[in-house]
Order: sequence, then structure tokens, then C-alpha cells
Amino acid sequence: MKIMLIRFLAVFLILLSIHSCETQEDTIKEFVSNGEGVTVGAVQKVFVGLGINKLQLDVVVNADPRVANLLIFEEDLVHEFEIVRSADGYDTLTYLLSLEDRLYNFNLLVEDIDGNLSLPYELVVSVPGTDYISTLSTRRVTSFDYDRSKEGMVLNFGSVFSNMLETFVTYASRGGFENTIILSNDSTSLIIDDYRAEGDLVVISSYQPILKGDETSFEDFYALDTIKLVFPACEELASINTSTTFIDFGEVQSATTSEIKSFTLQSDDCLFDDINLLVNAPYSISKTGVGNWSTSLDFNDISVPQNIFVRMRPTTIVNDEIIQDVITFTAGNLTSAAETQVSLRGRVKF
Repeated sequence: MKIMLIRFLAVFLILLSIHSCETQEDTIKEFVSNGEGVTVGAVQKVFVGLGINKLQLDVVVNADPRVANLLIFEEDLVHEFEIVRSADGYDTLTYLLSLEDRLYNFNLLVEDIDGNLSLPYELVVSVPGTDYISTLSTRRVTSFDYDRSKEGMVLNFGSVFSNMLETFVTYASRGGFENTIILSNDSTSLIIDDYRAEGDLVVISSYQPILKGDETSFEDFYALDTIKLVFPACEELASINTSTTFIDFGEVQSATTSEIKSFTLQSDDCLFDDINLLVNAPYSISKTGVGNWSTSLDFNDISVPQNIFVRMRPTTIVNDEIIQDVITFTAGNLTSAAETQVSLRGRVKF
């Protein structure tokens, strides 16, 4: 009697255990039992690609021509995809799932045309998305200054964060184009010499998600905290340096050309756009000193010294007349109307 009681209790516990196991395995077994006695080729291999709230599965199936569908079980959900072969024999099929960012425990089964199911292929994967992106940071800009010796704005960058791919620096050039410089992780600085004054500069870093095993990423993940800076404007032309502020031609014979004088012109701490030099006759200016004399000269950049040549060619018939003038400088990206001048003086003689 005691032995029979023990057997009864053992059977009762086994039945209770089976009944209480309402899990994903039970759901899969219900599907598999429909094809009892029929063998369906299981999934051979799965290659995982991670995107932003996306999962790309490259699924390898065998040569069985009867396979019709791929079933992906995840808790109480079933994702069903048609198997469309691109080649005979073993084939790799690609499927894309849109998912929330969290850890998933999948079982992949192959279904044939008669509804028979293969054994499950287990896959555990963490899908990154908006929650992961919220943890990313753009690489810091530690300094942003004009350096005349380097002829441009110098940006220095801080340390690289874990899983960072690269950093993108986008700005508007003086020519009106949007330029993007890609800063590698092993670079710590860059120089920009063609920026537009008072133009915006935007910095953003990209990442790849944390990968396990042979997982890959098919999308870059960008930090949300973009860094925005503004290039400086030249507030006054006093930051343009000239090698002299006064040129005296002495006595110049009427209807003749004076000795050619020169001075240098250079910006101290800013890149000027559309620089214009203007003077009045009988004075004229040139970039070479051997031709192309004019009362107006234009420059696109004076971050390096520019030689300016000046001459006097009087036509007056008044003896001992003193003719004075100034060379004025203007630039397109000024925030004030200040001007720098070089004064000129000459005496006309017969």
C-alpha cells in the first residue's frame, strides 16, 4: 500500500509540473506536434545586424524545397515571414524586424508547405534604440580660437568615449558652401581656414552599439547633444595691421611717376571677407608693383601678409602744390564701420 501511494504521488507531481509550465516552449511544442513524424530542416545559422530599434536577421536555411515560412517566437508573439529562395541548395534570407530596445530571447522555426515545423533555433540578442542613444555624448570641444600662425581657427578636442566611431564638424565656408570634416578618434585637433565669419559650426559624434560575438551594426548611432559654436566676427578694422600708417613721396615732377613705395597688410586675429582698398588719383595702388595700377584693390584673404604697392603720378600744373590722400580699407564681414587708413603725401614740382 505504501509503495502504491509513493507511485501515485510521483505521477501526480510530474503531471502538475507539466501543467504549470505555460511557457514559450509549450507554445512551440504545440506547433511542432502538428507535424509529428515529419522532419523539417531547421535554421542552420543566423547572422545578426543591429540598427536603431531594428534587428536584421540573415537566416541560413538548408536545401529542403518544401520549406515555406520562417516563424520567430518571442514570448507570446509570433513573427511570420515567407521564405523566398534566391538560389538552390543552402540559401541566406534577410528579414528586418522593428522592435523596442531591450533584451530578446527568440526561437526560430522553419515551417514546410504542409505545416510541419523544424526544431527551434535559439537566439538571444539585445536591440539598441532611443534609450541607448540617450546615453551617447558628442566629443567635447576644449578650445576654439583663431591662431594667426596657423592661418585659421583651431579646434581642440577632448577624449574619445567608449564605442565612438568618429566626429563630424560641419560649417559654412566663405564661398557659401556647407563643408563637413570627419575627425577620426586618433585626431585631437583641426584647423579651419575658409570659414564664414559669424557662421555656425556644428559638432556631432557617431557610435556603434555594443556588439557581441559576430554581431554587426548596419546603422550609425548619433549623439543627441550636438555642440554648436559661432565663428567670430571682426569687430573693427583696427585688427588689420599695416607696416606703416604714412607714406611721403617727397617732391614729384608733374606728368611723371614717382618712386614706387610699398607696405604690408595683414589681419591679426580674424579672417576678413571681401577686403577692399580704395585711394584717389593722382595716387594708385597695385598688388605687384609692375602693372595693373588702379585706385581700388580687392582681396579675399589677408591672413598672410599682402604687399601693397603705391605710386603718385601728378598731372596738376600748380607748382609746389601738396596733394594728400588716404588709402582706406573696408571688409565685408565687419560688425562696425570702422576703417584703417594709410595717409599719403606728395609735393608737385615743375
